[in-house]
Amino acid sequence: KIIFLLSSSLQAYIIYYAQEKYFNHVRQFANLELDKYINDPVFQFFKAYGTLHLGQIQDAILQLENARKCHSDVSLCCLLALIYAHKTCENVGEFFLSVKCHSSQTYKNQKVDQ
Repeated sequence: KIIFLLSSSLQAYIIYYAQEKYFNHVRQFANLELDKYINDPVFQFFKAYGTLHLGQIQDAILQLENARKCHSDVSLCCLLALIYAHKTCENVGEFFLSVKCHSSQTYKNQKVDQ
């Protein structure tokens, strides 16, 4: 059974799924609307937001930058999402740096023990 949803009700679904942290659904519903309304800034933001929370940070950063530059309507929310994305990248970088330091320290300790 095919259900046709109006844009406003679909936007309500997107917001609901974002609040419930179903980010794959957020991205899917935003893509559905972007098929109809190609340059809609709100749906571009939600697509990038879902992408960001699915762990595809680089893709999300590109999408958010594009939406922020092209549409002043969503520039503030895109900027906040970009800050979050960059902090997430820093945390990942710090994590890998600490793992690298820990592994090199373990390697040195093993060498000394031998």
